[in-house]
Amino acid sequence: MANTKLPSRLLDTSAVPALNVTGDLTVDTTTLKVDSSNNRVGIGISSPGFPLHINSSSTDVAKFQTSGSYTYTRFQNSSKTWALSIGNDFSIYDEGATATRLTVDSSGNLLIGTTGTASAKTVINVNGAGTQAVLLLNNAHGYGVGTGVASTALQFARDVSPTNGQGVIGAQIHSGNEFETTSNPQNLVFSTKDGNAPYNLTESMRIDSSQRVLIGITAANGVDGITLNPGGYIYGHRGGGVSGYFDRSTSDGDVLEFRKAGVKTGTLGVYGGALYISHTAGGIMFNGTAIEPTSGGSSRANNTVDLGSNTYKFKEIHLAGTAHIGSNINSTGVITANHIVRSDAGHNTARIEAIYDDQSAVATKGNMLMWVSEPGITYDAGGIGTNIHSSGHYYGRKYNNGYATFMRFEKQTGEIIFYNNQGTSGTANASQTEMMRIRQSGNIQLPANMGVGFGSTAAGSLLDDYEEGNFAPTFYAAGGTAPGSQNGTGQYTKIGDVVHITGQITWASGGSGGSNLRISIPFNLISDARAGMSIGLNSGVSYTADYQLHLIPEINTNVIYLVETHYNGTGHSHLNYSNVKSTGSKIFSFSGIFHTRD
Repeated sequence: MANTKLPSRLLDTSAVPALNVTGDLTVDTTTLKVDSSNNRVGIGISSPGFPLHINSSSTDVAKFQTSGSYTYTRFQNSSKTWALSIGNDFSIYDEGATATRLTVDSSGNLLIGTTGTASAKTVINVNGAGTQAVLLLNNAHGYGVGTGVASTALQFARDVSPTNGQGVIGAQIHSGNEFETTSNPQNLVFSTKDGNAPYNLTESMRIDSSQRVLIGITAANGVDGITLNPGGYIYGHRGGGVSGYFDRSTSDGDVLEFRKAGVKTGTLGVYGGALYISHTAGGIMFNGTAIEPTSGGSSRANNTVDLGSNTYKFKEIHLAGTAHIGSNINSTGVITANHIVRSDAGHNTARIEAIYDDQSAVATKGNMLMWVSEPGITYDAGGIGTNIHSSGHYYGRKYNNGYATFMRFEKQTGEIIFYNNQGTSGTANASQTEMMRIRQSGNIQLPANMGVGFGSTAAGSLLDDYEEGNFAPTFYAAGGTAPGSQNGTGQYTKIGDVVHITGQITWASGGSGGSNLRISIPFNLISDARAGMSIGLNSGVSYTADYQLHLIPEINTNVIYLVETHYNGTGHSHLNYSNVKSTGSKIFSFSGIFHTRD
């Protein structure tokens, strides 16, 4: 029928019941070609090379469509029938085994050997039950030939069109390497990309031919990284920082268990925010800043753990804080404290005592006692002394020989007091004799009739009085009118029976009349000395021309008279208020030394 026009009856638009063609059939050269010699049909090609040969310049070559919700296309040979099916998923179906071998579901997951629903994160699900490998990756590149990658790799792509400069491959698992020279690769290597330019893959972990797992390293042991050894041990090496973490995320309990020949010998665990180390008989817990004993596991209990033993002792214990001991301390050596030794007890029991009583004679025995909270006296005072009864100075001497001599430190008054007593040992309410007191102000005070001796115990060598203070001197007389608005300031120092005074009087207006003008002083003069005072600045007190002005203390009184004497020594006369004038600066100052028996 080549180049033959159809008869007019075939051009009729009515239905053609049948069309039998002998030889080839050609429609528009390449639209449809039936090659009767080779039993081939071509679409889009004039010389089909296959029983059905479709050729198209378009990307769309063929379409199989059904009006239903399911499309099924079979492929069959002499022994097997397979089918492509399209419903909600795209599947490859083995009709002979009545089994779906591969499915691409509507979420883009690839399921091989299973028809189960893939999880939201599943991309490929391979499932098999045979004795051979379920998934086999093989690289046939010849080893030792060129520098190509003589390895098999499973690579993971992150982005097929990167915009940040990273390559497509983000991680890979491979065996062998590009320098492999044997037919059996030695390592299984896991590599990742760190996200930094130039974005190369970097080895993160490998399983080597000795069945070791190496993390972060390429050689076992001794370099930064982790080695899981088949001999049963883990080797972690890090130049700085933590080398391992063990995390029990919820409940309290053991985190690590240690065994000997399969028998549990101890554990490491957590309890709240605490870490414990435990044996079946007991252990310790690190609870904040405290190390506490346990009866095993996380059960804390008193008196369950010893530090050392009678046979095996620690060499030294170094403590920076307080040692709280509920029983005695037994030492065959010296107890040394570089900072403080503390006795913390109840009333009348807080004591530290040093004692010597090896000799038989009581005169050779002695002790030093330091205490706080004194029996029979006060709760908050303390002291230190020698030959003090162990229960305190309230109970007399430690030994009935000599004196109990001690210092008391009073918290409430801030004073330090020196005492002694000869109370009978152990007898309460011993009488204490005060010897000296240091006041809170820093002053030293001796009891009455006691003083500071200088070279001798005689009364004349004893300084037994000291006083200093202020006084307010003013002019006064018998009768008359005193100067107006007097103001006096004065100071004195008394050492033993010697008094040194200085003073100054100011006034606003003069006086008149009166007799025996005088000034008061702090102490009475002795009866056998009438020493004179020195006059400093006088600007306002007048006296007779050619006379001299004197300040004369009166014996057995505490006054100084103001008198004048003629240069010829013919006598003296007392001044009065009229001599205090409203002239000059109206200032009168003086000073002097005198003796007193006060």
